[in-house]
Amino acid sequence: MNLTLPFLWYQKLDSLCRKYMFVIEKYGYITDDEEKNLKNDLIEQGFKIQNIEILAPKESVEYGQMINFEVKYKINSRNVSVLNGVFGTNENNMVINVKKTSFCKR
Repeated sequence: MNLTLPFLWYQKLDSLCRKYMFVIEKYGYITDDEEKNLKNDLIEQGFKIQNIEILAPKESVEYGQMINFEVKYKINSRNVSVLNGVFGTNENNMVINVKKTSFCKR
């Protein structure tokens, strides 16, 4: 599997998660509007939204409480290989997982 492509997806996903973690810290949860904004940002960055899973608090937590925020992206890649002059392909499924932990700051 080409490791460059998953690494680039991870970097994009990590950057967006960092941005939205600040929002979640501010409110103590992810609002419906901010979740829509996150999904729009993911689409703009080239992610297939049907392959995205967002795990974030839906209800407000109190100041100082721990917040876990996680986004998973499933990718499927095809690799071409040549073995003894015979071409073949194989598919690899991979989940790119970015998890952020912080504390409520509202």
